[in-house]
Amino acid sequence: MSEMDSDVNEDRNRERQLDQSFEVWYKQMENQIQQQEGITRVSDENVFEAAVDMDAESE
Repeated sequence: MSEMDSDVNEDRNRERQLDQSFEVWYKQMENQIQQQEGITRVSDENVFEAAVDMDAESE
């Protein structure tokens, strides 16, 4: 019994398309993660102290 070569039907264009689609997908995921981090980022300062400071600024 001989081994089958898995690259017999290799298509370079298809491989290139898969690589490109993966790169696009990966960049989209990175962008979504950055957007999510931006949405969930919270200030380090105490919320109550910040509210007092905001009230003082508005007077």
